[in-house]
Amino acid sequence: MRERVPTRVMFVDKEGTVYGSLAGPLARAGIELSRAESPAEAVLLAQKRPQAVVINFTMPERVGDEAFLRLRSDAAGRSIPVVFLINPRRWGRRAHDAAADALVPCPWAPRRVLSAIQRVVTGGPGLAPRGVRPQNREDLARARRA
Repeated sequence: MRERVPTRVMFVDKEGTVYGSLAGPLARAGIELSRAESPAEAVLLAQKRPQAVVINFTMPERVGDEAFLRLRSDAAGRSIPVVFLINPRRWGRRAHDAAADALVPCPWAPRRVLSAIQRVVTGGPGLAPRGVRPQNREDLARARRA
């Protein structure tokens, strides 16, 4: 019987609240998580080549923006797909403009986050080449209607 290999994901969350609420369910779903509390730490952890990065884009002081920009400017982080956890009413436009690979609007139910991770790791339905992703506009529009 083949052993299931966990998906390695780095989670960028300065305060750890969102990470704390999602870590257990994601681990049970086969996600191996590491956590970065700052943009600098995210760049260091990117050297371990996670298969995806989840950034809490609602962190104060634009920490999410900075983490994303630093990852994209770093050779190791440039090719790693990124999922933003967003509040579309506050950060939606800014998150969309940053061109993450997927957006998950709040509420951040574990199944929604897991689905986004699986989609970016496997290149699932609707994913185009890196850049502004078509599903981001759809996710954002859907979240605004909700």
